[in-house]
Amino acid sequence: QQINVLEGHSSAITAVAMDDGMVVSGSGDTTIRLWDRKTGQQINIIEGHSSAVTAVAMDDAIIVSGSEDNTIRLWDRDTGQQINVLKGHFDGVTAVAMDGTMVVSGSGDNTIRLW
Repeated sequence: QQINVLEGHSSAITAVAMDDGMVVSGSGDTTIRLWDRKTGQQINIIEGHSSAVTAVAMDDAIIVSGSEDNTIRLWDRDTGQQINVLKGHFDGVTAVAMDGTMVVSGSGDNTIRLW
């Protein structure tokens, strides 16, 4: 059964991830939004991509996002401040994952890159 509905993006949701306390979403509106998993309240709006956010991942400290702007961006989970921009793909980023020491990304350029 449905537990909650999270609303706030102005375009299609294209990526979601969650842990015990938080949901993170990416959208065609170019934003990343952080939500309290228990209450459904929006915690933060992260802006920085110039095109749709198509992939998100997170750990206890970092949020990673990939976008149709061909970049991967790392964000401080607590503050929403951008930590780094990873450039190397020649087409939109379609997938991201992380393990605490490394980020991996996949793209429409038919490559997987390790960062």
